[in-house]
Amino acid sequence: MQVDRVSCINESTLAKLFAKEPIIAHYFYRSEVIETNSLPNNACAAISIDNGKIKLYLNPNRFKFLFEDEKISVLVHEYMHLFLGHLEHRSKSDPYERFIMNLAQDISINQIISKHFKIPKFFA
Repeated sequence: MQVDRVSCINESTLAKLFAKEPIIAHYFYRSEVIETNSLPNNACAAISIDNGKIKLYLNPNRFKFLFEDEKISVLVHEYMHLFLGHLEHRSKSDPYERFIMNLAQDISINQIISKHFKIPKFFA
């Protein structure tokens, strides 16, 4: 993954991510990072697995306004969905069920990471 193709993350943020969370940084560098302004619910970020490839979606219109520590928190949050197996349990048939499931997963992840990372206000 070439960082220069991602306008909303700079080298300083990635260096800090690597220092704090090298495993997440490793997965980040192996992911396809896609900048898009059309994430559901105007989300800041999302993650998926497509044909065995990790795809990290970032909304540059929201992501670029975060402080560096908040950007790291968002990246950690998204990869926690992957590590906790949340991507395997997403319902594709019922949008309401999917929303409720994702909300519960977000709350559980934020409880885990809030002790070590600055959670953006819209995540709290």
